[in-house]
Amino acid sequence: MTESDTLRTLTATLDRLFDAMEPDPEKPADLDSVWRYAPLGSRSLESGVWEATAATWTEEDYPVEEVCVILAGHLRLTDSNGATHDLRTGDAFHLPRGWSGTWEVLEDMRTFYVILP
Repeated sequence: MTESDTLRTLTATLDRLFDAMEPDPEKPADLDSVWRYAPLGSRSLESGVWEATAATWTEEDYPVEEVCVILAGHLRLTDSNGATHDLRTGDAFHLPRGWSGTWEVLEDMRTFYVILP
């Protein structure tokens, strides 16, 4: 398989994931935002795509360790110590288990995520 074949395969896989997205049951009911996701399969390492429309919410004691790559949009994360990180298309970030802070989706966004064991 050539490098361009690998890229085509990955792009096709992501396109299929976006087409298969469904409502995210973890979205807080009182949040005026649309959250959708599609898992990349049922392997021991959870991964997939996730999207959210513009909104702001607070996380306390984040339940998982997660790595994300912003595929589209603009996200601002502010941790409980006040450190702010503006993340845009192409940026990657890591949230450790137990993280607390605020998510601000400033432009509708899509991410590729991996939840670490």
